[in-house]
Amino acid sequence: MALQGRLTKQPYLVGRALKALPKMLARPAPKIVIRPAPPQRQRRLNPIEVDHLVQAYVNGSTALQVAAQFGINRETVLLHLERRDIPHRAFVRKLTDADVSRAAAVYLDEGLSLLNVGALFHV
Repeated sequence: MALQGRLTKQPYLVGRALKALPKMLARPAPKIVIRPAPPQRQRRLNPIEVDHLVQAYVNGSTALQVAAQFGINRETVLLHLERRDIPHRAFVRKLTDADVSRAAAVYLDEGLSLLNVGALFHV
């Protein structure tokens, strides 16, 4: 019986929707404002700033730290260093093979999160 009641209401609901349709179509369309993305801000370093950038890198700062200090991208730092013929530092492993094995054991056996394992091994 409930199914029959639902089916008998359908023509009524469709008729009601069809009567409301012209009124709905007569409404003005909502105004959609699409704002363009703001232009990317480029920070151009003058030669003195590039000298400071190079000096910071040579003194031991990482490219990422230098980028944050000067408000530029890490790749831009690396390009400035390349233009000045400053060699990139080689990637140095933070953990030995034995440390990696111990870290894996701690992670699997003790159930520590990767964040906690990293903190335990200072990486």
